[in-house]
Amino acid sequence: MLSARCCVLITLLLPLVGSVSCGGGGTSDPPVNNNPVPSIISISPMSAMTGDPGVTVTVSGSNFLAASQVLWNGNSRVTTFQSATSLSAQITASDLATQGTASISVTNPAPGGGVSNPSSFAINASPTSLASRVMTIPLQGNDLAWDATHKRIYVSVPGTSSTDADTITVIDPVAGSVVSSVAAHSNPGALAISDDDHFLYAAVNSTGTVQRYVLPNLSPDVSWSFGLDPDFHSQYYAGEMKVAPGLPHTVAVSRWLTNVSPTSQGLLIYDDTTPRSNTAPVGNSYDAIQWKPDGTAIFAEDSTDTGLSLFDLSVDATGISQTKSFGSRFRYLGGRHLHLDPVRDLVYSDLGEVLDASGAVRVGSYSVNPGLTNPPSLSAVDAASGRVFFLTAIQGGSVFQIDVFDQTHFIKLGTFLIPNAVGVPTNFIRWGNAGLAFVTNDPHVLNSSTGQLYLVDGPFVSPSGAADSTGGTLLNPLPTVTSVNPPSVPVGSANSHAIVTGNNFSSAAAIQWNGQAVATTYDDATKLEFDVPAASLTVAGSNAVTVVNPGPGGGSSNALLVTTDAALSSGNQLNVYNVGGAGLVWSSTQQKFYVSVPSVNAMNGNTIVAIDPSIGAVTPSSFVGSEPTKLSLSDDGQFLYIGLNGSTSIQRMRLPGLIPDISWRLGAMDFEGPFYALDMKVAPGSPKTIAVTLGTFNVIPAAAGGVQIYDDATLRPTTAPGFGHLGNEYDFLEWGGNSATLYGANDTDFFVFTVTPTGVTLTQSNTFLFTASSSGLHFDPGTGLVYTDTGFVVNPATGALVHSMGASGLAAPDSSLNLGFFLGQTAAQIGTANYTLQSFDLTTYALVSTLPIPNLVGVPTGLVRWGKSGLAFTTEVVDPVFKQNMSPGRLYVLDGSFVSAAAMRAPVPASSLVQNTWIRQTEITTKHH
Repeated sequence: MLSARCCVLITLLLPLVGSVSCGGGGTSDPPVNNNPVPSIISISPMSAMTGDPGVTVTVSGSNFLAASQVLWNGNSRVTTFQSATSLSAQITASDLATQGTASISVTNPAPGGGVSNPSSFAINASPTSLASRVMTIPLQGNDLAWDATHKRIYVSVPGTSSTDADTITVIDPVAGSVVSSVAAHSNPGALAISDDDHFLYAAVNSTGTVQRYVLPNLSPDVSWSFGLDPDFHSQYYAGEMKVAPGLPHTVAVSRWLTNVSPTSQGLLIYDDTTPRSNTAPVGNSYDAIQWKPDGTAIFAEDSTDTGLSLFDLSVDATGISQTKSFGSRFRYLGGRHLHLDPVRDLVYSDLGEVLDASGAVRVGSYSVNPGLTNPPSLSAVDAASGRVFFLTAIQGGSVFQIDVFDQTHFIKLGTFLIPNAVGVPTNFIRWGNAGLAFVTNDPHVLNSSTGQLYLVDGPFVSPSGAADSTGGTLLNPLPTVTSVNPPSVPVGSANSHAIVTGNNFSSAAAIQWNGQAVATTYDDATKLEFDVPAASLTVAGSNAVTVVNPGPGGGSSNALLVTTDAALSSGNQLNVYNVGGAGLVWSSTQQKFYVSVPSVNAMNGNTIVAIDPSIGAVTPSSFVGSEPTKLSLSDDGQFLYIGLNGSTSIQRMRLPGLIPDISWRLGAMDFEGPFYALDMKVAPGSPKTIAVTLGTFNVIPAAAGGVQIYDDATLRPTTAPGFGHLGNEYDFLEWGGNSATLYGANDTDFFVFTVTPTGVTLTQSNTFLFTASSSGLHFDPGTGLVYTDTGFVVNPATGALVHSMGASGLAAPDSSLNLGFFLGQTAAQIGTANYTLQSFDLTTYALVSTLPIPNLVGVPTGLVRWGKSGLAFTTEVVDPVFKQNMSPGRLYVLDGSFVSAAAMRAPVPASSLVQNTWIRQTEITTKHH
């Protein structure tokens, strides 16, 4: 069973990179063996808090020597040599006394030698408290805007508000009080503020006018009316407005009309009260708009129509015109605002999707469960601090939840809950050093006065920014658990000490084991420790570990499972790692597993993790992109290809160092949106050639794009059309014995392709060959047959079905053992966390052996053979209702007699064959979205 060492040890093992020198002719002294220059790949940890008592930093890289020294800002620190790829150094308390950034490097002595590349180590301010302040003002609002110059928030207050009705109200967020109000006719709506904080534009919905005010006194300036729609004679009004960057007298207005579809009725540019002559056409939904930084163009999002489009509109002295329409660039309806990061040139939607502004291609996504809440989330982008915030109403609207994400890496950093929620949020903004604000109303009840202004201020918003306010109620954040080590404990252990890692742990935080508090040791805001209750070590089962922060605020974290497991049958050992995901491969060259880890795993999310099973070493890569899923390994062990669903692209990494190589986008359909790698496989003997079948998120079935062949990032011209181009549905791919033959399949059909230097051509279709929903394909060169995850055996030369084993789940055939392995559930295991491995004779197809695997965390996603006697599989945890990837899964590594040929015995009765009883997250987007 698992030892703590197997799951806690984190290091990086890389090959030595030697140097070669060549001398000239003639007589010379004997060659000197110069020491190499060291190189740093990563350090762990990468940060600490001021006031910490000191920390041990592990430096991973290459060319390290026994005489190597770790340098802290150029000065040596006590260094321990672990291997040629790993050093550790003692960083002292005095090193961590002052907030800032330190430089860590490694030096090798002469002869030769030198100093490595530097790596940054952050020393973050240690907040006296994790709690942030929340102030509320009983004020209903349709919109709000932040004036950074005058440090004021402006709220458009509708006529239904119990206070300051039909006004623009000025708020001092530091004091948490109303400063003044100015009458704004009837039902003021959208607000827009110029970037010099000189003008505030306010839409007056009932009269269809826009009123401009001079700040800070809200002195009325110019105003204008939109008039009536000529067909319905209804009043136009400004549904969305944005002031042009650097041009305070110029504003873009999305003109709306009630009770028509689409609501948006054109996009106009006004200079003071004068509309420019050219307007964007009526018929497209310009629901959310945002200027480009140079003021020459506008992005608009269709968030209410089924087109889910992003529009690129050019602006000049004559007005505005639509230049490009990118269909289905968004996956979800309901986004109410569009944000632009001018530094990164990225567009952000309220529902967590990020697009490259230059080409409207997906860059990534934040896991905010879009479409699962009503109303949908609101967002606020803080490019200066690299943080993105999402506001969602949960628990039937009784609680407001704010999630914060790392802007670049798409990883959740924390959660903050506001209880006793009032109303429905209408807009959400950043203000001050460490502030957030949002205002609510109640659109569901006619003439309701329900609404409130919320001001949040403190370290949750900006850990390094001082809070502006001193009033309100201090609320602790919600803790988040990212891992528990060890993740599995053998039944019968004398004792087991466990470490819980995560974030936002209060100094008074308590760990709960199955809902019962246990003695907790607080290390810091990211680490707690406890002893597993002795009673649990006597019984096999799954145990929920949570962390509770005390009130006010606080609450119980997400739960991660720790299993207490009975020993497997004699001769078999199962090790469990806190690494799960949708992709798993084994490199016999590197003797390592590689797992694609989704963003939901806050510890190693959006990375590829390498696992060396011989020593239990777990090494994450750097950030590889948003939502890595499919993996494919070249047969020479040189390249690892990664399908990135969040950015709809493929990233290639060089092994063994997991060094980023080339990457490329997979294109898009005109109306159905961008393609992602539904499946992909590297060609045998051709490490730079890969076959990809393209899927789309917004089409059923997903396999709309067909099959393509890439050499590096270059597409061969001939492709096999997919379902979206009057072709076939190609869900799964597998190469034959060479790079000229490719196989494909869907639920019922099997296909054979011929691959040439010009591309791929379908040469054989075998329809309705399968009678059960098919899954992955596996070609075994020893038998020359293709095996499916649903137990079918196909002769690809003839397209004939050879046999159906009757088992399904995940398959791994190995003709060198004459065994085919399946992971699934027996009839008795359905509805439980227990699974079974079964092996079958590849000659007779008889069941050979069965090995129960109890207490899995999540559902299986990948199964591979490794080593002489090993199997390994990954899992992911999926919400059973919404089919969302909700929390980290596991890697299970089996080694022993069940796999080895020596353990084969006479066939046993096939009393209960395993079946696929679950849906993998990767299949949800394929067939069930």
